[in-house]
Formats: sequence, structure tokens, C-alpha cells
Amino acid sequence: MPEMHQPRIYVIDDDPRLLNAALRLLPKWGLQCVAYSDPRAALQAIETDPPDLAIIDIYMPELDGFQVMSRLRKSRPGTPIIAVSGDVLRGEPTNVLRMSSHLGADATIPKPVEPEHLRAEIERLLTISRSAANSEP
Repeated sequence: MPEMHQPRIYVIDDDPRLLNAALRLLPKWGLQCVAYSDPRAALQAIETDPPDLAIIDIYMPELDGFQVMSRLRKSRPGTPIIAVSGDVLRGEPTNVLRMSSHLGADATIPKPVEPEHLRAEIERLLTISRSAANSEP
């Protein structure tokens, strides 16, 4: 019996709490989780070992999530992206999740992330991605 491909999910966030939660939860859901606190390291890895899906925080030092999404879309256009954010900067509400949708995110999830919401979005996007891959000539 052939071994099932375990989808590889990159989680790119400077918040160690989200990274640790993802490293704990995603394997329970049958997913391989690769966590990056440095978006530059994630972008390098994408070139050699691309993910099946990326979860990207918007507010990060060095490179923000918009820059990461843009580079991922250029190098791996078919990779599904989930943008996550507290959507608050210095105590003020922002529109970064809405902007993320316009800039290439396939789904957006506000922080704090609800695990079942995250799981549902991952499953939905992986299903769409598999369908698209199977329909290519």
C-alpha cells in the first residue's frame, strides 16, 4: 500500500506561542508542520522544499507578512496562503486581514487563532489545491 503524502505546512510567525501551538496541533491533524520565526529563512526554504500551504503572520520584524506573501506568490504561485493577525497595531484596529485578501491570501484568520477554524481553513484550501493539481493536464 503506498504511503500517503503528509501535507507540509509552513507556519511563519515571530510569536513563539503560535509556533509552539502549531507544532503541537498540526501533526495531530495528520500534517507536517515546519515553523519559522524568521521569514527570511522561510523564503529560502520555500525555494528548495516548498510547502503545500503557508500560514503567515502579517506583523513581523525584518519582513512583514505582505512581503512574504508577495515573494511566495512570485516563486510558488499555486501555494495556498492563510494570513493571520491580531489586526491591531499599537492598540488601534487595522484592516490588514482585509488587505491580505487583496494581496494574495486565500484565507484570513484573526488572532487569537481558534484551532478548529484553522483546521477547517487548512482542510478547505488543501482540498481546493489537490483538485486543481488533479485537473491539470
